[in-house]
Amino acid sequence: MTPASAIRQMASVLRPGGKLLVREPRGHCPKVLFQTELAWADEAGLIRQPTPRAWRSWTQAALFQK
Repeated sequence: MTPASAIRQMASVLRPGGKLLVREPRGHCPKVLFQTELAWADEAGLIRQPTPRAWRSWTQAALFQK
């Protein structure tokens, strides 16, 4: 299973209003790869939500909702 298909599958099993957190510790993956992961979530029909400020200082994180 590819990472893109894994995100699609996670999105498909979420209930309406369900949330998915995409998170990568800083330095774990390049920023461009993280942006690609976010694009896959967008393409899967998930809607990006505001990311809690506390998460932004130590991790790359994005919160999505179905």
